[in-house]
Amino acid sequence: MRGSIAPVTGELRTRDGARFEQAISAQIAPLKFVSSADLFFGKFRWAQDQQLHVGRATNGQVRANSLGASRAACTRFVFCFQVTGRGTIEQHGRRAEIAENQVSVYRSDTPYELAFPVAGERVGIAISADALGVAMARLDRLTGTRIDEGSPLISTVSRSIIEYERTLHLVPAAHRGQVLDLIVNALKAAVVALPGEERRDPRSELFERASAHIEKHLDDPTLSPPSVAKALFVSPRSLQQAFAASETGVARMIRERRLERAVRELADPTLTHLPIGEIAMRSGFTSASYFAELVRQRLGVLPRDLRPEPDAA
Repeated sequence: MRGSIAPVTGELRTRDGARFEQAISAQIAPLKFVSSADLFFGKFRWAQDQQLHVGRATNGQVRANSLGASRAACTRFVFCFQVTGRGTIEQHGRRAEIAENQVSVYRSDTPYELAFPVAGERVGIAISADALGVAMARLDRLTGTRIDEGSPLISTVSRSIIEYERTLHLVPAAHRGQVLDLIVNALKAAVVALPGEERRDPRSELFERASAHIEKHLDDPTLSPPSVAKALFVSPRSLQQAFAASETGVARMIRERRLERAVRELADPTLTHLPIGEIAMRSGFTSASYFAELVRQRLGVLPRDLRPEPDAA
């Protein structure tokens, strides 16, 4: 049970994106706006004690991330309950798309990105693993995912917590601690009931996302391990760890996939009109001589030797 000290509450209504950003950072998790609607508006109210921060934000279109924001003073997990509108949450190489009555989670002290393309409202619950009474490793497996999928209990709890947040600002101050207890107990019951063992290894998921990203952007000459990590919103170290089990590195995968694609196109009879240099560029190689040397080293032939013979007919 919470102590006799009433939770601190507050409310902000503003058209100043910087003020809105600061309030969210102070009460929920650190963030910086990347972009927002030209005519920004935002409404944010919060309640907090030493262990739990609860906020309800209503705002227009906005995209934000934790890069450049002040580092979180402690590790909290933020449960985002979408009330209206829709958005996406990305963290640890995972991406959750949430709409009305759906829930996702992100961690306050590691890189994340939020995007809300339309005006909407959401309730955020920021709490530490200890305060929630759930192992941090289990909560880490939930970040960047929709936790309500396949869980009727989460859906029910979501509606309850949204109403509890509303109640926080209606009851006398002396009773607000009891409402916070209701929020924590409901949230813990829902999280504990999730089938954590069935969730996939985050590194495997990141490896698959990175592989798909590489395949899609082979023609981009700037494709590199740092650019892949940035696109997936993970650290270079996390990306490297995800590739450790595959016995290949990110740079090597990029080089191998480019080579495979170029070799396929060289052997394609419908592309014989394209010069070898152009085929190399289509696969992301910036140097035709480097490409030729790579083909010679790997296949023992020159690129021209891979082109189909003219039809004898």
